[in-house]
Amino acid sequence: MALVRGLRDRGYALLEFDPEAAKAQQQASTATANPTPTGSGLPLRYVFDQFTGTNMYRVTIMVGNESLTRPYSQENGGIVPAGYWVRKE
Repeated sequence: MALVRGLRDRGYALLEFDPEAAKAQQQASTATANPTPTGSGLPLRYVFDQFTGTNMYRVTIMVGNESLTRPYSQENGGIVPAGYWVRKE
């Protein structure tokens, strides 16, 4: 929780995953969702999640149907890269 609080204090927007809320939101938006963007750009999304019970985190950036992922670890009160950026094919 200290990591989440620290990131929010520095201006990062974080969304904590709640499986029940996500399921309810998905069911509610399925009927009204428009999968085609109205603009000419590609959708940009990101996910920041933690591996349960560890000090390891993952950042995934998605542009359209492509994604880049990189692991991070929490060390000495900070976040450091724990691997390379990986592109899913």
